[in-house]
Amino acid sequence: MDVHLITVGTSILRNFVDLKDEEAFINKHKMKDWHKIDPEDDRQKKIESLAFRGNEVFEKLLEYVNKRPKEASAELNAFYAFNRLSKPSDVEVYLYSTETGTGWLCANVLYYHLNDKGFKVQQPIKLKGFGKGILSFDEALLEVIDKVVRLIKSKKNQGFRVFINATAGFKPESAFMVIASMLAGADQAYYIHEAFKEIVAIPLLPLVVEPKYVEALKFLKEPLPRYMAKESLMYKGLDLDDLRDRGLIKEGEYIMLREWVRKLLES
Repeated sequence: MDVHLITVGTSILRNFVDLKDEEAFINKHKMKDWHKIDPEDDRQKKIESLAFRGNEVFEKLLEYVNKRPKEASAELNAFYAFNRLSKPSDVEVYLYSTETGTGWLCANVLYYHLNDKGFKVQQPIKLKGFGKGILSFDEALLEVIDKVVRLIKSKKNQGFRVFINATAGFKPESAFMVIASMLAGADQAYYIHEAFKEIVAIPLLPLVVEPKYVEALKFLKEPLPRYMAKESLMYKGLDLDDLRDRGLIKEGEYIMLREWVRKLLES
Protein backbone atom coordinates (compact mmCIF):
# COMPACT_ATOMS: atom_id res chain seq x y z
CA MET A 1 0.00 0.00 0.00
CA ASP A 2 1.21 3.50 -0.90
CA VAL A 3 0.13 6.44 1.23
CA HIS A 4 -0.03 9.97 -0.20
CA LEU A 5 -0.26 13.10 1.91
CA ILE A 6 -1.51 16.04 -0.15
CA THR A 7 -1.49 19.68 0.89
CA VAL A 8 -4.44 21.40 -0.78
CA GLY A 9 -4.37 24.88 -2.28
CA THR A 10 -6.90 26.84 -4.32
CA SER A 11 -5.86 25.91 -7.85
CA ILE A 12 -9.35 24.52 -8.56
CA LEU A 13 -10.88 27.93 -7.92
CA ARG A 14 -8.12 29.75 -9.80
CA ASN A 15 -8.55 27.58 -12.87
CA PHE A 16 -12.34 27.52 -12.77
CA VAL A 17 -12.72 31.29 -12.93
CA ASP A 18 -10.71 31.32 -16.17
CA LEU A 19 -13.36 29.26 -17.96
CA LYS A 20 -15.10 31.43 -20.53
CA ASP A 21 -18.11 29.12 -20.80
CA GLU A 22 -18.76 29.45 -17.04
CA GLU A 23 -18.59 33.23 -16.89
CA ALA A 24 -22.29 33.66 -16.11
CA PHE A 25 -22.11 31.16 -13.25
CA ILE A 26 -18.94 32.76 -11.88
CA ASN A 27 -20.50 36.22 -11.93
CA LYS A 28 -23.72 34.98 -10.35
CA HIS A 29 -21.83 33.62 -7.33
CA LYS A 30 -19.18 36.38 -7.30
CA MET A 31 -16.36 33.81 -7.49
CA LYS A 32 -13.83 35.74 -9.57
CA ASP A 33 -11.37 36.45 -6.74
CA TRP A 34 -12.08 33.56 -4.35
CA HIS A 35 -8.74 31.91 -5.03
CA LYS A 36 -6.78 34.91 -3.73
CA ILE A 37 -8.86 36.41 -0.91
CA ASP A 38 -7.21 36.94 2.46
CA PRO A 39 -7.57 34.13 5.05
CA GLU A 40 -9.27 36.62 7.37
CA ASP A 41 -11.75 37.82 4.75
CA ASP A 42 -15.35 37.55 6.00
CA ARG A 43 -16.28 35.60 2.87
CA GLN A 44 -14.16 32.62 3.98
CA LYS A 45 -16.91 31.41 6.34
CA LYS A 46 -19.54 31.64 3.64
CA ILE A 47 -17.34 29.76 1.18
CA GLU A 48 -16.67 27.03 3.75
CA SER A 49 -20.43 26.59 4.19
CA LEU A 50 -20.66 25.56 0.52
CA ALA A 51 -18.42 22.50 0.95
CA PHE A 52 -21.06 19.77 0.74
CA ARG A 53 -22.71 17.59 -1.91
CA GLY A 54 -25.86 19.11 -3.30
CA ASN A 55 -24.68 22.70 -3.12
CA GLU A 56 -24.80 24.36 -6.55
CA VAL A 57 -21.26 25.74 -6.41
CA PHE A 58 -19.81 22.54 -5.00
CA GLU A 59 -21.44 20.37 -7.68
CA LYS A 60 -20.24 22.69 -10.44
CA LEU A 61 -16.63 22.54 -9.19
CA LEU A 62 -16.79 18.76 -8.77
CA GLU A 63 -18.18 18.37 -12.29
CA TYR A 64 -15.28 20.46 -13.61
CA VAL A 65 -12.69 18.41 -11.72
CA ASN A 66 -14.24 15.12 -12.80
CA LYS A 67 -14.20 16.14 -16.45
CA ARG A 68 -10.71 17.68 -16.53
CA PRO A 69 -8.86 16.68 -13.34
CA LYS A 70 -5.31 17.48 -14.47
CA GLU A 71 -6.30 20.84 -15.89
CA ALA A 72 -8.52 21.75 -12.95
CA SER A 73 -6.30 20.80 -10.03
CA ALA A 74 -2.55 21.26 -9.60
CA GLU A 75 -2.68 18.63 -6.84
CA LEU A 76 -4.33 16.05 -9.12
CA ASN A 77 -2.03 16.91 -12.01
CA ALA A 78 0.94 15.86 -9.88
CA PHE A 79 -0.87 12.98 -8.18
CA TYR A 80 -1.96 11.30 -11.41
CA ALA A 81 1.42 11.81 -13.06
CA PHE A 82 3.17 10.21 -10.09
CA ASN A 83 0.66 7.34 -9.78
CA ARG A 84 0.12 6.50 -13.42
CA LEU A 85 1.00 2.82 -12.85
CA SER A 86 -0.79 2.34 -9.53
CA LYS A 87 -4.22 0.81 -8.96
CA PRO A 88 -6.54 3.14 -7.02
CA SER A 89 -7.30 0.37 -4.53
CA ASP A 90 -3.58 0.23 -3.67
CA VAL A 91 -3.35 3.93 -2.83
CA GLU A 92 -4.47 5.63 0.39
CA VAL A 93 -4.81 9.43 0.34
CA TYR A 94 -4.85 12.05 3.09
CA LEU A 95 -5.87 15.60 2.16
CA TYR A 96 -4.63 18.50 4.31
CA SER A 97 -6.50 21.77 4.06
CA THR A 98 -5.45 25.23 5.15
CA GLU A 99 -7.60 26.83 7.84
CA THR A 100 -9.60 28.73 5.23
CA GLY A 101 -12.99 28.30 3.62
CA THR A 102 -11.49 28.26 0.14
CA GLY A 103 -9.00 25.54 1.10
CA TRP A 104 -11.71 23.48 2.78
CA LEU A 105 -13.98 23.76 -0.25
CA CYS A 106 -11.23 22.58 -2.60
CA ALA A 107 -10.17 19.76 -0.26
CA ASN A 108 -13.71 18.37 -0.18
CA VAL A 109 -14.04 18.57 -3.95
CA LEU A 110 -10.83 16.54 -4.22
CA TYR A 111 -12.14 14.08 -1.63
CA TYR A 112 -15.27 13.23 -3.63
CA HIS A 113 -13.38 13.06 -6.91
CA LEU A 114 -10.78 10.63 -5.54
CA ASN A 115 -13.39 8.61 -3.68
CA ASP A 116 -15.42 8.18 -6.88
CA LYS A 117 -12.26 7.02 -8.68
CA GLY A 118 -11.76 4.20 -6.17
CA PHE A 119 -8.87 5.58 -4.11
CA LYS A 120 -8.83 4.91 -0.38
CA VAL A 121 -9.18 8.58 0.46
CA GLN A 122 -9.76 9.76 4.01
CA GLN A 123 -11.96 12.69 5.00
CA PRO A 124 -10.07 16.00 4.62
CA ILE A 125 -8.05 17.19 7.61
CA LYS A 126 -7.91 20.87 8.48
CA LEU A 127 -4.58 22.12 9.87
CA LYS A 128 -5.14 24.96 12.32
CA GLY A 129 -3.08 28.03 11.55
CA PHE A 130 -2.01 26.58 8.18
CA GLY A 131 -1.93 29.30 5.55
CA LYS A 132 -2.83 32.07 8.00
CA GLY A 133 0.52 33.84 8.14
CA ILE A 134 3.22 34.60 10.67
CA LEU A 135 0.96 35.12 13.69
CA SER A 136 -0.36 31.56 13.39
CA PHE A 137 2.90 29.97 12.26
CA ASP A 138 3.70 28.22 15.55
CA GLU A 139 0.19 26.80 15.66
CA ALA A 140 0.60 25.55 12.08
CA LEU A 141 3.90 23.83 12.92
CA LEU A 142 2.29 22.21 15.95
CA GLU A 143 -0.52 20.88 13.77
CA VAL A 144 1.96 19.41 11.29
CA ILE A 145 3.75 17.57 14.11
CA ASP A 146 0.50 16.34 15.61
CA LYS A 147 -1.43 15.37 12.46
CA VAL A 148 1.28 14.63 9.90
CA VAL A 149 4.41 13.33 11.63
CA ARG A 150 2.50 10.88 13.81
CA LEU A 151 0.64 9.53 10.78
CA ILE A 152 3.80 9.07 8.73
CA LYS A 153 5.56 7.21 11.54
CA SER A 154 2.51 4.99 12.03
CA LYS A 155 2.24 4.14 8.33
CA LYS A 156 5.97 3.47 8.02
CA ASN A 157 5.81 1.15 11.03
CA GLN A 158 3.09 -0.77 9.17
CA GLY A 159 5.42 -1.20 6.20
CA PHE A 160 3.77 1.29 3.83
CA ARG A 161 5.53 3.68 1.51
CA VAL A 162 4.69 7.33 2.22
CA PHE A 163 4.78 10.14 -0.35
CA ILE A 164 4.26 13.88 0.08
CA ASN A 165 2.46 15.79 -2.68
CA ALA A 166 3.94 19.26 -2.22
CA THR A 167 2.44 20.82 -5.34
CA ALA A 168 0.17 23.26 -3.51
CA GLY A 169 2.85 25.94 -3.15
CA PHE A 170 6.12 25.94 -1.25
CA LYS A 171 4.81 28.30 1.40
CA PRO A 172 6.69 28.25 4.72
CA GLU A 173 4.16 25.82 6.20
CA SER A 174 4.43 23.44 3.23
CA ALA A 175 8.22 23.60 3.35
CA PHE A 176 8.12 22.69 7.03
CA MET A 177 5.77 19.82 6.22
CA VAL A 178 8.38 18.38 3.86
CA ILE A 179 11.14 18.78 6.45
CA ALA A 180 8.99 17.22 9.17
CA SER A 181 8.20 14.37 6.77
CA MET A 182 11.91 13.74 6.35
CA LEU A 183 12.32 13.52 10.12
CA ALA A 184 9.39 11.09 10.25
CA GLY A 185 10.86 8.86 7.52
CA ALA A 186 8.66 9.59 4.47
CA ASP A 187 9.96 8.18 1.19
CA GLN A 188 9.59 10.96 -1.38
CA ALA A 189 8.07 14.37 -2.04
CA TYR A 190 6.84 15.30 -5.51
CA TYR A 191 5.36 18.22 -7.42
CA ILE A 192 4.87 19.54 -10.94
CA HIS A 193 7.74 21.77 -12.06
CA GLU A 194 6.21 25.16 -12.94
CA ALA A 195 8.51 25.87 -15.88
CA PHE A 196 8.82 22.42 -17.49
CA LYS A 197 5.38 21.04 -16.47
CA GLU A 198 7.01 17.73 -15.60
CA ILE A 199 6.70 15.68 -12.43
CA VAL A 200 9.64 16.13 -10.10
CA ALA A 201 10.26 13.58 -7.34
CA ILE A 202 12.53 14.51 -4.47
CA PRO A 203 14.07 11.65 -2.46
CA LEU A 204 13.67 12.41 1.23
CA LEU A 205 16.94 11.52 2.88
CA PRO A 206 16.43 10.69 6.56
CA LEU A 207 17.15 13.64 8.80
CA VAL A 208 18.68 13.10 12.21
CA VAL A 209 18.89 15.80 14.85
CA GLU A 210 22.35 16.03 16.36
CA PRO A 211 22.38 14.24 19.74
CA LYS A 212 23.75 17.32 21.50
CA TYR A 213 20.69 19.30 20.41
CA VAL A 214 18.32 16.53 21.45
CA GLU A 215 19.85 16.46 24.92
CA ALA A 216 19.73 20.24 25.21
CA LEU A 217 16.11 20.40 24.12
CA LYS A 218 15.09 17.63 26.49
CA PHE A 219 16.81 19.59 29.25
CA LEU A 220 14.62 22.60 28.42
CA LYS A 221 11.29 20.74 28.36
CA GLU A 222 10.46 22.57 31.58
CA PRO A 223 10.92 26.38 31.82
CA LEU A 224 14.20 27.38 33.46
CA PRO A 225 15.52 30.71 34.73
CA ARG A 226 17.69 32.31 32.09
CA TYR A 227 20.92 32.16 34.11
CA MET A 228 20.43 28.48 34.92
CA ALA A 229 19.63 27.55 31.32
CA LYS A 230 22.61 29.47 29.97
CA GLU A 231 25.11 27.95 32.43
CA SER A 232 23.78 24.41 31.98
CA LEU A 233 23.90 24.66 28.19
CA MET A 234 27.45 26.01 28.30
CA TYR A 235 28.41 22.97 30.38
CA LYS A 236 26.97 20.79 27.58
CA GLY A 237 28.95 22.73 24.96
CA LEU A 238 25.93 24.61 23.61
CA ASP A 239 25.09 28.27 23.30
CA LEU A 240 21.71 29.68 24.31
CA ASP A 241 21.99 32.22 21.49
CA ASP A 242 22.41 29.38 19.00
CA LEU A 243 19.13 27.80 20.06
CA ARG A 244 17.43 31.18 19.85
CA ASP A 245 18.78 31.88 16.37
CA ARG A 246 17.51 28.50 15.22
CA GLY A 247 14.03 29.45 16.45
CA LEU A 248 13.81 26.58 18.94
CA ILE A 249 13.17 28.46 22.17
CA LYS A 250 11.16 31.30 23.69
CA GLU A 251 13.10 33.83 25.72
CA GLY A 252 12.13 35.95 28.68
CA GLU A 253 12.80 35.73 32.38
CA TYR A 254 12.45 32.00 31.81
CA ILE A 255 13.74 29.98 28.86
CA MET A 256 11.37 27.42 27.38
CA LEU A 257 10.93 25.37 24.25
CA ARG A 258 8.55 26.48 21.56
CA GLU A 259 5.49 24.26 21.71
CA TRP A 260 6.03 22.61 18.30
CA VAL A 261 9.60 21.66 19.30
CA ARG A 262 8.36 20.04 22.49
CA LYS A 263 5.72 18.12 20.50
CA LEU A 264 8.34 17.00 17.98
CA LEU A 265 10.51 15.60 20.78
CA GLU A 266 7.53 13.72 22.18
CA SER A 267 6.71 12.20 18.80
